[in-house]
Amino acid sequence: MAHDQLLESLLLALEIPAVWLLEPRNAQLCRVHPTNPVLKIEWEPFYASIREGQFLEPEALRTSCFSNHAHFLPKECGAEVASLGSRYLVFFSPAPLPRGHLRAVKDYFAAMEEHQTLRTSFEEHRLVNDTVLNLHRLFLGKFNIRELLLRVLEYVKDKLGYSNCAILLLDSERKALRILAAINYLDDVVRDIRIPLGKGITGWAVLHDEVVFVPDTHADPRYIPGAHDIRSELAIPLKAGTQVIGVLDVESGVPNFFKKADLRILEPLAAIVAIAVENARLYTELKETHADLADSFFQSVEALAEAVEAKDAFTHGHIQRSAYWGITLARLLNLDERRTENVRLASILHDVGKIGVPEAILLKPGKLTPEERIEIEKHVEIGAQILQRIRRLHEIVPIVMAHQERWDGVTEGPFHGYPRGLQGEDIPLEARIITVVDAFDAMVSDRPYRKRLGYDKAIQRLEEEKGRQFDPRVAGIFVNWLRENRKPRDPDK
Repeated sequence: MAHDQLLESLLLALEIPAVWLLEPRNAQLCRVHPTNPVLKIEWEPFYASIREGQFLEPEALRTSCFSNHAHFLPKECGAEVASLGSRYLVFFSPAPLPRGHLRAVKDYFAAMEEHQTLRTSFEEHRLVNDTVLNLHRLFLGKFNIRELLLRVLEYVKDKLGYSNCAILLLDSERKALRILAAINYLDDVVRDIRIPLGKGITGWAVLHDEVVFVPDTHADPRYIPGAHDIRSELAIPLKAGTQVIGVLDVESGVPNFFKKADLRILEPLAAIVAIAVENARLYTELKETHADLADSFFQSVEALAEAVEAKDAFTHGHIQRSAYWGITLARLLNLDERRTENVRLASILHDVGKIGVPEAILLKPGKLTPEERIEIEKHVEIGAQILQRIRRLHEIVPIVMAHQERWDGVTEGPFHGYPRGLQGEDIPLEARIITVVDAFDAMVSDRPYRKRLGYDKAIQRLEEEKGRQFDPRVAGIFVNWLRENRKPRDPDK
């Protein structure tokens, strides 16, 4: 508003009735004072009728290219022009204006243009900085890679006014691009489309590793028409190191839509997207490798436990059942994934120390002597010593060491806790879980010295020992689960 008032004051002081601004590129003539309207004129007839430094008399003006717009022109005025870069100022006045007056108005407009250029540049820089900052914030969020990229594309589209946005990845084996994430694309296009390397704007950008600006897709033979009427496109390669892995593609339905500011935003974004995509790929590979290693590790652990179990035919299947019930109880107690995995490992390996106990004692059909019981009880510490040597199993050593302790801490009598006489919460929760499931499986299995108990009788024993041998909360949750699952799954099948 201040600029308009300043211009009005300047023109009044110089006695200039009206000034228009002519844009030759689109033949638009815009009245800047008084404001409005915007007219379309034929540039060539205008240029033929008036040159810089010449005054077009009022009578000649009325019969020139302005004849169709006479009602917009000041009455009894002629016209003259002054160049302003690639554009022209058109002055309307009754008589030729002094050169000083023309220069004053021209200098004013030049200063206003410089001001507008600086303002536009400032706004573009602010837009770039704000956009990049907000995109960084998005990347700090905890999303899976596809959700993250969709959020990024949605933000870019809404913030910068693009029609369509997509991130495409290169399938090196098929030498084609596929869409990883897209905004405003049909679902079947996202699912099915494959763009051969080198084809279309995106294929060209990836093959030649270069940013592709397309001001008008109708004039570019590389463009492949699609479902949308796209008139301009910008494709930026995604690079992991020196290798092109895909492309960031944005489109608009307006010709000549993209500016340098778009590139200043999208080039760093493409670099960040490439890093995120590559990190996601490496993470997936690492996770798959870890899963393979974990499977192999568990197979080795189970093989070790089965080798120990093979010494005692009466305990066949014990480790599978203990592991199944242990994992079930851990989940009922809301243990996290790592602690649940430790319960599984400890359930499998809690008796590994029996490898150091003579078979004559393990398989003895009658009552053990005090000396034989001491030998049996050594299996806990022997097992801990074996597992201590394997770094991956360090976390379960305290669990194995404590799985024969009692909740009430009793250390004397035929059913005492051992080896350290721990009590209550001093016993690791994982060990308290194994104590319950180990005892239950022992009760419902045949042993050399007795026949199995019935299912209901075993549950009754768990109830009776709550707060004595077993953690009452752990035993109570397990009992409730057993009753709700009257026919428990047989882990051997």
